[in-house]
Amino acid sequence: MKKIILGVILSTMLASCSFEITTVKETIKETTKEYEINIEESFLDTKKLDNYRTIEPLNNRMEKIIDSLIYDVKSQSITFFSTYANYLKHDKKKENMPSFKYQLITTDTAFIASKKIISTRIMAYSYSGGAHGMTRFYGLNYSPKLGSFLQVENILDLSKTAIIDAAIARNFKNEDGCFTETPTVDLATTINISKEHIIFTYEHYILGSYSCGYAVVEVPIKEIKDAVLI
Repeated sequence: MKKIILGVILSTMLASCSFEITTVKETIKETTKEYEINIEESFLDTKKLDNYRTIEPLNNRMEKIIDSLIYDVKSQSITFFSTYANYLKHDKKKENMPSFKYQLITTDTAFIASKKIISTRIMAYSYSGGAHGMTRFYGLNYSPKLGSFLQVENILDLSKTAIIDAAIARNFKNEDGCFTETPTVDLATTINISKEHIIFTYEHYILGSYSCGYAVVEVPIKEIKDAVLI
């Protein structure tokens, strides 16, 4: 994948003075008659080779997600418009080609970066015709120290789900009453961690109709500290 490097936007000293990590923002923009792609992604870099090797699996996983999203929008759009063009050759009504383009827009957020955990979330909006597009989320929690990806059960003590769910409900903002479901840890699309919060993200339709949007609930760690394992 060809990328245009925008430059270093963040440099953070981690817990150890010998472990310095840099977040590099990159962008990919591509427009054709079938699709528009606008990718903003982050890659983590370090000044020391050994340290870089500890975060390479995370960079590789993030890149695979982005590459898969790009492949899908390209292949689907090309297939759709070529099939439609073939249909129009035999269309007696002489309809026009659809005027819309497939779209893919992504951004990402790095909530925390330390030797214990790097927590990131990719947000991807895609449109393939119809009334509206879809926004999906991909959460990654990775431990450079362990050299492995962390699952929910590595971050939260799920035997204390009732305590966690109560805290999620307490911090859930639903002022207009659009959402009809109560968010829980089990319903969360992604779970991330920052210095002070556990972040629960819920995609469209999980808590209510599409018009309600997606939901993000930030629970202060101090409220559920006995259930947080990190």
